[in-house]
Amino acid sequence: MEGCLNEGKLAEEKIRSMAVRLHTEVAELRRNLQLAVDLKLRAEREKRDAQEQVDTLLSELAGTRSDKAKLRHESQLVMTNVNRWITEQKHLQDSNGTLKAEVKRLKEVGDEKSRDMERFKAWIRDLAIPQEERTRVNKSPKERQIKSTPQPPQFSKNSKGPGNGSAVFC
Repeated sequence: MEGCLNEGKLAEEKIRSMAVRLHTEVAELRRNLQLAVDLKLRAEREKRDAQEQVDTLLSELAGTRSDKAKLRHESQLVMTNVNRWITEQKHLQDSNGTLKAEVKRLKEVGDEKSRDMERFKAWIRDLAIPQEERTRVNKSPKERQIKSTPQPPQFSKNSKGPGNGSAVFC
């Protein structure tokens, strides 16, 4: 009986050591399972975060494409406006040159009219001088005859003659 008892004790010890070993393995497996669950949760969280980043980046990319299209459109509008402005400036410069030439021509005509007016006024003054004063000034009788009647001013080459409003006197 002693043999049976020893066998029972040995079997019991084996069972206890097996139970301790199994208990240790279970604890280790639980720790490993918990680590695996934690890793899985962290991986899912990282996956969610990464997906959110991808969605955000895709949204920003779409916005950037939209902004790029808007900028391209605005650039085209700016170029169109600049080209239109350049065309207008060229036209204005041409018009300005034409106006400057016309102003210069009108100034020359005005100056010529002023000179003709002065000549005409002088001629009228000469007509108003009494005959005797003119004869006193003249030295010879021949000069008296020539100078006694003042001659009307001659029209300039641009004039079309008296009476049409465009007379220019020399």
